[in-house]
Amino acid sequence: AAALVRFIDNTEHRTLTELESTGKTDETIDFAKANAQLNSYLDRGYKLVANEIPTTETKFDTNDDTNGPSQVFVVRLDHDTVTVTPDNPVDPGNKINP
Repeated sequence: AAALVRFIDNTEHRTLTELESTGKTDETIDFAKANAQLNSYLDRGYKLVANEIPTTETKFDTNDDTNGPSQVFVVRLDHDTVTVTPDNPVDPGNKINP
């Protein structure tokens, strides 16, 4: 069986990363890599819109997945924006959220 976590950039309407994990039916799916990837995107200034990564134990299904993973969990991210004002200036060339 296979499970896929797909990270989507909502702002640019494109897939950022797909993390696939495989295992046997009824084995627990390990989402550690997916959660680490999500944290990496959040650290880079993305904003979480929707997160289908399960927070409870989830097992692989019985599908043979010949047409690709039957269990797909989607994470949607937006570009976070920072409002620049005279009270919150940003020097040209500096990263707003490094």
